[in-house]
Amino acid sequence: PLPFCCKSDEAECRCTSMMNVCCFDGLRGFRQRAFSGRISLRCGATFPNTLTAWPGLALCDFMPEGSPLTQDRLQRLLAFVELAGGNLVCLTGAGFSTESGVPDYRSPQGSYSKGHRPMRHQEFVGDQSSRARYWSRSLRGWRFFDAAVPNRAHLCLAALERENYISGVVTQNVDGLHQRGGSQRVLDLHGRNDKVACLSCGKSRRRAEFQEELEAVNEAWIATHLPPADIAIDVRADGDAHLNVQDFRGFSVPSCSTCGGTMIPTVVFFGGSLSPEVRATADRM
Repeated sequence: PLPFCCKSDEAECRCTSMMNVCCFDGLRGFRQRAFSGRISLRCGATFPNTLTAWPGLALCDFMPEGSPLTQDRLQRLLAFVELAGGNLVCLTGAGFSTESGVPDYRSPQGSYSKGHRPMRHQEFVGDQSSRARYWSRSLRGWRFFDAAVPNRAHLCLAALERENYISGVVTQNVDGLHQRGGSQRVLDLHGRNDKVACLSCGKSRRRAEFQEELEAVNEAWIATHLPPADIAIDVRADGDAHLNVQDFRGFSVPSCSTCGGTMIPTVVFFGGSLSPEVRATADRM
């Protein structure tokens, strides 16, 4: 896939991912409305020009600027999609969600550029203090991720699926924005961060419910260690926020209500492995 940029009625969009298609009426819209130079497409819906309100954050904090699309690249993209005849699976990664305000790792504004070291699977599983650190930071950052909404790329990929130009999406993202944007056949390669599960018995629950329990059992810790809600936060790509806290011994992490086991977000951490079922589904797609 090639970088794609367009201009809607409200605001100009700059490409943020491998295939940031930004119109609503699919391939026909590309062909009917494209003209030489920069590409202008009339979108089938309007979109806000800013992120969901969040203290101290703006779109440019997360969305790296891409190169404008040329007519030649557009024609190559059209030919590529048409030649596939609907037998086309789109693989998406972190850059697909940056316009929704979800940070990535590798861009100039990404987490790695800030010196962030993501949680690794063995750390989480094997060390209680690492789990406390993860959940305390996630406690502050998760509500930001939960408030993210699908951007133009998510909505347009869903439109292409409805028109049978693509057969499905395999995404490395864990934000669920493809499904919320209308895509039906989506494989979440690295899981979803809107659920948690027990490492011992496998019982799962909604992340929103777990969030409420985290906040309830850590009310005193939050009052002592977390900045007020109206203070800007440094949101990181793995769903947490930077905290100026080094000692997490006073932070409580609820156990599984069924067996007392350790709860983990249903995502593949760095160093973790894909399940055989997920691998098999990806191969079939």
